Amino acid sequence: MLGTSITVIVIVIATMSMLRSPLFTGNLPQATPGPHKKIGYAYVRGPPTKAYSIFWPKLASTERPVLSMDQIGYSLFYPYGESAKKTHGVHWFPEPVNEMVFGYEKFLGKKVKALRFIVGRLKFPAYHNTPLKTNSSKYPLAVFSHGLAGTRHTYTQYVTSLASEGYIVLVVEHRDGSGPAVTLPDDEILHYVKQDDLVWDESNHGTLEKFRTSQLDFRIREIYECLHSFRQLVDGNSDKKDILGLDESARGEWIESFRDRIETDQLYLTGHSFGGGTILYTLQTPPPEGHASLPVKKAIMLDPWLEPLPIPSPSGHAPPHTPPTLVINSPGFTIWKGHFPRLVNIVKGMGGNLVTLMNSNHQSFSDFPLLAPTSPSKALQLLSTVHELSASFLSGKLDQCPLVQAQPDEGDFERGEDGKMKADDPVVVHLKGDM
Repeated sequence: MLGTSITVIVIVIATMSMLRSPLFTGNLPQATPGPHKKIGYAYVRGPPTKAYSIFWPKLASTERPVLSMDQIGYSLFYPYGESAKKTHGVHWFPEPVNEMVFGYEKFLGKKVKALRFIVGRLKFPAYHNTPLKTNSSKYPLAVFSHGLAGTRHTYTQYVTSLASEGYIVLVVEHRDGSGPAVTLPDDEILHYVKQDDLVWDESNHGTLEKFRTSQLDFRIREIYECLHSFRQLVDGNSDKKDILGLDESARGEWIESFRDRIETDQLYLTGHSFGGGTILYTLQTPPPEGHASLPVKKAIMLDPWLEPLPIPSPSGHAPPHTPPTLVINSPGFTIWKGHFPRLVNIVKGMGGNLVTLMNSNHQSFSDFPLLAPTSPSKALQLLSTVHELSASFLSGKLDQCPLVQAQPDEGDFERGEDGKMKADDPVVVHLKGDM
C-alpha cells in the first residue's frame, strides 16, 4: 500500500511539473530580472545601403547566390512605454509558420510532429510595437547574433533579460541560410541550407567549411547594415523601412519615442554559437567597404563556435584596442579537444575573460530547453546564471560577481575519471582579463 501511495505521489509531482512547461502553458516565462518589468518588441525590415552578394556558392534549386543581400531584418527588444496599450504576447515562431516548421525539420533531418503542436500556441511575454519607455538618460544599445537553426526569437529569455536592465537589444535576423527559414523580397523563402543544396563553380572546389566562412563575412555585413538601418530609423530617415504591424500614423509615434534616446556611440556585441563566432570575427576584421568601425565597448560570446573562423585569423587587421570580452562556455565545448585550446589562446590574446557554466549544454543559452515537457526550473536557473554573468560584465561589476571569485585555471581544468569536467562551483573560471 505504501509503495502504491509513493508511486501516486511521484506521478502527481511529475504531472504538475509537466504542466508548468511552456510546452503546455503556451507561454514562455517572463524574464525581467532588471528594473524594467515590461518589454516592448518590434520587427523591422528594410533595404541595405546597397545590394550585396557573394557569387558562389549558388542554390541548386534556383541557381542564385545563396548569400545575397537585398533586404535586412532585425527584431528590437526594449523597455516598454507604460502609457501605451498594446497586446501582450508575441508568437515565438516567426511567420510564415509552415515554412519555419519545414526548415527545422530539414535541419533535424526528420519530421517532428510536436513542432506543429507548439507553433500555433507558444508566445513570449512582450508588448508588440509599443513606444520606448521614457527615461532620464539614453539607453545603451546591444546587438545579438543567433546561431545555426536560430531565429530572431530563439533567445528571447536572454535578450529580454538584458532589455529589463535598460538595454535596447537589436537581434539580427541572419539571412545566410543558417536559420530554419527567412522571407526574402518578393515573398521568396530561404530555408536552412545544407551542403547538398549548394552548387559551386567547377574551378572553385567548395566545401561546407568554406561556405561557413563565407557566411561569416556575410553575417558581419548584416550586423553593420542592421545597425546603420536602426540609426537611420531613430534619426527619422525611415521612408524605406517597414515596421511590421504599424500603420503610418502609429509609425511616427513609435519612431519619435526612440529619437535622441539611444546611446549609439557605445555598442555592446553578443552572440551564441555561430553567432558567438560571428562576434569574435567582427572584432578581428576591418569594417566592410562603406562602413565606419563599430564603437564596441564590450562583447559577450556564448559558447562560440570557432571552426568557421579562418586560420590564421585576420587579427592583424583588427583595431589596436580590443574591447573587454566575456566568453561563457558549456562543458561540452570546454572538453572539445582542439577547439578549447584555440579558444583559450584567442581569449588570452584579447585580454578577455573565459568561464564555463557547469551543468549546462550548448542549447542552455537559448529558449530551446524551455520547450521540454518537464518543469522549466533547471533551464531557468541556468539562464539566470548566464544573465547574472552578462549583466555584471556589461555594467563593469564582473569582479564583484560572487560566481567568478575563484582563481583562474588558465584552461587547465579538472576532469573526472570519465573525462568530463569536474567542479564544485557552478562556474569554472579559466581566464580573467579586462572587465
